[in-house]
Amino acid sequence: MFTLISRHQINFSKAERRVIENALLGLADNSIDYTSSFENNFARYIGTRYAVSVPSARQALFAILKALSFKPGEEVILPAYSFWAVVEVVKSLGLIPVFAEIHADTYNLACASLKEKITARTRAIIVEHIFGQPADIDPLRHIARENNLVLIEDCAQACGSQYRNRMAGSFGEINYFSFAKGKNLTTLSGGMITTNDPGLYESIYGELTNGRKRLNQKSVSQLLFSGLMQHFITLNPVVYFPVAIAAGSLLGNNLQERPSSFIPQAVESSLCRLNNVLAHIGLLQLSRINQLNDKRIENTDILRRGLSGVAGIKLQKQREGIISTYSCFSIEIEAEKRDEFSRKLLLKGIDCRKDWMSYYLDDAKLKNLPKKILYLPNYPALDEQELFLIIAGVKDVIAGLNRR
Repeated sequence: MFTLISRHQINFSKAERRVIENALLGLADNSIDYTSSFENNFARYIGTRYAVSVPSARQALFAILKALSFKPGEEVILPAYSFWAVVEVVKSLGLIPVFAEIHADTYNLACASLKEKITARTRAIIVEHIFGQPADIDPLRHIARENNLVLIEDCAQACGSQYRNRMAGSFGEINYFSFAKGKNLTTLSGGMITTNDPGLYESIYGELTNGRKRLNQKSVSQLLFSGLMQHFITLNPVVYFPVAIAAGSLLGNNLQERPSSFIPQAVESSLCRLNNVLAHIGLLQLSRINQLNDKRIENTDILRRGLSGVAGIKLQKQREGIISTYSCFSIEIEAEKRDEFSRKLLLKGIDCRKDWMSYYLDDAKLKNLPKKILYLPNYPALDEQELFLIIAGVKDVIAGLNRR
């Protein structure tokens, strides 16, 4: 029987689907302030004093940098392997992104390179926890304190990940998360800022609530409808296959967003806290986030055992002292083989996604990294049989490409 394993799947429980359906029918429960409840519960989960929701992780970073009151021309250090939107948000406020090298095996920020990039104009370090694996936070915190720099954790891919028994998002002065589609915890669109600093919290909370309305109801309804449709489409291989073809996957076009400039005025005008319906979904997702993450970790263990040592494939190195929640299961293959690999894998019934990150330095060993990375399916709904199909399909395709 033909099957198609989708690249990712939005995991909605019956309760979460009911919230969406009621909202679309105009029956949303507005008697409870789900936004505040979600924020308070999320802060407790991460282990910080404060959390405040935002429409997206990009707007979270924008609000953070604005609250820190850096001056145009001052510098923010980022890992060279970074999501392009992070870079554009930094630039949109007149700040200068400075790129430090990464470890070639974990893809996370390298402390030695970071130290070399610090100047008198440096004000902050943004550390991204790549694919859900926390960076080595302790030495990064030491460097930040030693140089009087603000440490900001980008936890967009790491909700629930841990470093030495503490949650990612509790180490920096201020940190942010993404709840977009496909994330470990999703509200379809949204994010969260966490901090222990009352001054930063009050500044950002005031900015998000001062005379502002929540997300436009029409936009929320469209978002809920598209999310629900995507949920059902990815559950049904017969429906998903023509959609995957129509999206151009066989032609190597994964409908990825492309880098674009940010207009500060437009971003600032849309800053607000999360809509009550989306927060309700987030609160329900938060109640089972550990269960969802445990399944991702279990899936990853199976995939790693099956693909470790396969010629032509490199896996992200797992560091000790951390718990990664694997928002993505990445494989690295030769750049010239990647597109053909993804097409052939799709023909075997396994859809995968190209890398959405960017690399901003000229290191000969790493400059083509975004052209080498693919993300295999790794979401809680996958069963053991599907994971073995993924392993067998990857092995078969890469073996065929290696023989050429």
